[in-house]
Amino acid sequence: SLLFVLAIIDYDNMDVPDSINFLSLLFALMYAFTAETSLETSFITAGVLILLIYAVESLTPNHTKIMGEGDIIVFATIAALVGTLHDTFFVFIIACFLMLPISFDIKKGKVVIKRGQVIPFVPFLFVSFIIVFIIKHFDMPLYQWIKEIYSIS
Repeated sequence: SLLFVLAIIDYDNMDVPDSINFLSLLFALMYAFTAETSLETSFITAGVLILLIYAVESLTPNHTKIMGEGDIIVFATIAALVGTLHDTFFVFIIACFLMLPISFDIKKGKVVIKRGQVIPFVPFLFVSFIIVFIIKHFDMPLYQWIKEIYSIS
């Protein structure tokens, strides 16, 4: 429920308060400690993905920020909750695909990329986390198919 609160706050203010953000991260790490996934896996997953985000940012022209600091902490929270690298990666990919229609502007039949527009990312991370959580925990055929493709145990 703290992720939902963070999504609403980010949508309204384009800012994520650190107090709620770190509290949700603390609860997620406590959950990871008691869940079937290990705390080590959650830390490794969060660390790998945060390093990947910073690597992509360093390769962009003028070192453009693709995610804010609050978004990265929310992403680490989600990584601790889902527990595995591939599930966290799916959360990120789904969030990016959900954001695509908002990133483009259709004028007179032409698709134009909106430049300079800042889009809150936490709501998309939250919705994609819910999607992955439902698919994973209800053991839907889509999740089984993805596990078979990538030979994930």
